[in-house]
Amino acid sequence: MVRPWRWKLPDEDQPQWHETDYRPTFGGEYFGGLGGPVDWMHPGDAPGQHSGRGPRSYQRPDDRIVEDVVWRLMHHPHIDATDVHVTCHDGEVTLSGTVDDRQIKRLTEDEVYCVWGVRDVQNQLRLKAGSHAA
Repeated sequence: MVRPWRWKLPDEDQPQWHETDYRPTFGGEYFGGLGGPVDWMHPGDAPGQHSGRGPRSYQRPDDRIVEDVVWRLMHHPHIDATDVHVTCHDGEVTLSGTVDDRQIKRLTEDEVYCVWGVRDVQNQLRLKAGSHAA
């Protein structure tokens, strides 16, 4: 007689593992040991003295800054960016529209400052009518 296959229950000859038993270590096949992720394009190359330097006159395009700001606000778990309008001119981002409370207003501004190329933020966000002041 053939027994049908089924998942083994945890109490059937298997040790019980708890989340506290797992101690992740930095390293392994996807990481470069202590240095973090491996640069797959240039394996074994250490960053040089000019790493991260671009042309002196380069300024990130405003459209890309707006795109990154909108993406960042859209994917933040605590920010409802439905009524937020974003504009940018010469790296200066202007936020307008309405948000639920003061904490979200400040959080939105902080998130915008995290985008590369933003020089300044003009936070003109207003609180929605009937929302509580924090």
